Amino acid sequence: MNFNRKRHKTLKLLSPSFILFNSDQLTSEDKFGVSFADLEKELKYDRYDCEKVFSRLYRDGEVKYTNTSVVGLHLTQG
Repeated sequence: MNFNRKRHKTLKLLSPSFILFNSDQLTSEDKFGVSFADLEKELKYDRYDCEKVFSRLYRDGEVKYTNTSVVGLHLTQG
């Protein structure tokens, strides 16, 4: 399994909401972050393999857990 590609794809999936949030264009209809279920679906990984991908991103401080509008992840830096 190529976890580096999946990490990159995860960051790419999280980028749109991060950009909207930083530019103060996030509306009440937009969600801050991406849910775990959506990430699993997009990455085509089960929860166990997703945790392997996310653990490195957590450790490096690139993502954080969110439960603001979704239960999932959000970017911490651009």
